[in-house]
Amino acid sequence: KKKKNMPNFTSILQTDTLLTPVDWEAVQHFFYLALAALDILYVFHSFVQSRTSDIRYPSSKWTSTAVRRAFIIPHVLFGCVSIYSGTLFVIYLQWFPDAITDVFTQRISYTLALSMIFHAFTCIGMNTIPHGNRQFTVPAYISQTIINTIQATLLLMVPSNGNQLLSAWASMNVFILVRLLIAAQYFG
Repeated sequence: KKKKNMPNFTSILQTDTLLTPVDWEAVQHFFYLALAALDILYVFHSFVQSRTSDIRYPSSKWTSTAVRRAFIIPHVLFGCVSIYSGTLFVIYLQWFPDAITDVFTQRISYTLALSMIFHAFTCIGMNTIPHGNRQFTVPAYISQTIINTIQATLLLMVPSNGNQLLSAWASMNVFILVRLLIAAQYFG
C-alpha cells in the first residue's frame, strides 16, 4: 500500500522547485580539462619537489634494494606514458576535434592500456613501500592498481571507444590527485 503524502520519484522530477538541470556533458568536459591541466602541473610539482626537498628524490626507500631500483624506473616511465597519452587525447579532443579518428583513438587506447598494465606490474613491487600511514595507503594503492588494471583490460576490449579511454585515463589520474592533495597540505 502506498503511503499518503509520500511523493514518488517521478513527481519530484516533474516539479519546478528543482535546481536548473545540470549539463553533465559540460561538467564532464570541464573535469577532463582540469585533469589535463593538473597533469601538466604535476611535471612542475615533481621538478620543484626534487629540487627543494631535503629528502633524496626519489626516496631512498625506493632505491634501497636492486629489486626496488628495477621497479622504480619502469614505474615512472609507464606512469608517465599512461598519464600523458590520455592528456594528449584530451588536448586533441578540445582543440583539434577533427583530428580524432577511430585509428587515432585506437592508437592512444592501445598505448594507454598497455602502459597501464605494465604500470600495474611495477605497482606490485612499489605498493609495499608507499608514503604515509601504511594501513591506509597500502590497501588504497592496491585497490587502485586493481581498478586501473580492470580499466586497461576493458579499454583493450573496445579500443575505439573514446569514453572508455577517458575513463581509464581518469582512473590513472587518482595517483596524481592524491600526490597533489598531499602537497597542498603543506600550504594549508
